[in-house]
Amino acid sequence: MNSKIKHEGTIVSIGSDRIEVSIWEQAACAGCKVASQCNASNIKVKQLSVVCPEGTSCYHIGQHVVVAASIRQGLKASFLAFLYPLLIMVGLMFGLHAVGCSDELAVGVALGSIALYFLILYMTRVKWQSQFSFFVEEAL
Repeated sequence: MNSKIKHEGTIVSIGSDRIEVSIWEQAACAGCKVASQCNASNIKVKQLSVVCPEGTSCYHIGQHVVVAASIRQGLKASFLAFLYPLLIMVGLMFGLHAVGCSDELAVGVALGSIALYFLILYMTRVKWQSQFSFFVEEAL
């Protein structure tokens, strides 16, 4: 089993200890023969900041590289973005409904709690950014 999430990208800028890499995130169906006829296929360009503890002298702008992150980081990000909010929302809806609250109130409180969850997640993003990092695995 591969223990890394990998993306190919191009270096767009270089700093003293980090590089900015532009990666292409492609939907699974984008390689389909009829993808041009379908609105489901899409390609998104994203920028990643990659810390280079060994220095950036061996890289140049326009160079193709493979950036990677661990599967554990990917799972952690998925839990924070999808699983925990789902559990909060469903738990609150059923819990409030069980104690006799109306359906409208239960749904409203559950949705409000999700908004609060993501607001807190956003406000603590600096803490979370230190726990998620990409690294250059190889230069192409």
